Amino acid sequence: MPVARLCCRSRKRIRSVAHSKQVCAKPVGRQIWWLADVIDHWDKLQMASFATIDGKEVPYQQGGVTGLLHPEDLLRRFGLETTELAPGQAMLCGTLPVIGGVRPAETFRMVLTDPVRGRSLEHAYNVETLSVIK
Repeated sequence: MPVARLCCRSRKRIRSVAHSKQVCAKPVGRQIWWLADVIDHWDKLQMASFATIDGKEVPYQQGGVTGLLHPEDLLRRFGLETTELAPGQAMLCGTLPVIGGVRPAETFRMVLTDPVRGRSLEHAYNVETLSVIK
C-alpha cells in the first residue's frame, strides 16, 4: 500500500471536488507496504499531511485510518472476497478532514505511520496552482 494523495489542492478543488480529481494527477510515493503486513493491525495506522503555505509547513490533515472504510470492506464492494488485488492494481482508500479548510499551498507532505512495526511511509510534492478560467 503506497502513500498517495487523492486529488490536487488548488482553487479548482474549492469549486468542484469531482473536477479536481479528474484534472489533477494522483501523486504516489515510491515505497509500499504489503497489505498482508498491516491488515491485522490496520486500525492502528496513522495518517498525516502537511501543507507549506507562505513558506511555513502547517498540519493539514491528521488522524487514524479508522475514519476510512476498512480495506476488506472496500474490496468486497469491488466484488472481491479476498484482501488481494491483481498485480499492477491499486486502490485508494479515502482521506481525512482538512484542518483549517481547503486552501492552496506550495508543497504537500504526507505520512502514513505504522506504530506496531515502528515504520512510516512519506512522500512530498510541489503544487502549481492554476488560474481559474471562466
